Amino acid sequence: MRAGEVSGARSRAFLEALRERGLRMVLASGTDEIYMREEADLLDVSRYFDGVHGALDDYRSFSKRILIERILATPASMASSCSASETGTWKSKR
Repeated sequence: MRAGEVSGARSRAFLEALRERGLRMVLASGTDEIYMREEADLLDVSRYFDGVHGALDDYRSFSKRILIERILATPASMASSCSASETGTWKSKR
């Protein structure tokens, strides 16, 4: 990916079409958040999402399921300005 070997043009076009229709999207993954954000940036898809979230080191108290529950419980306007703590609570990035 770093060498630009992955195109994904059709996927980005699809994501762009969803954004043009006014959909708010959040990307959540079971991959560690630090790697998830890097991959999303390398694939040039971060800009389509209101938040990019991944797993934290403490997998016992923070799972993908907990992450998704927290995102769904957070008002849409706050999703991109918050991050999850290892205890499964939201912290403001501001």
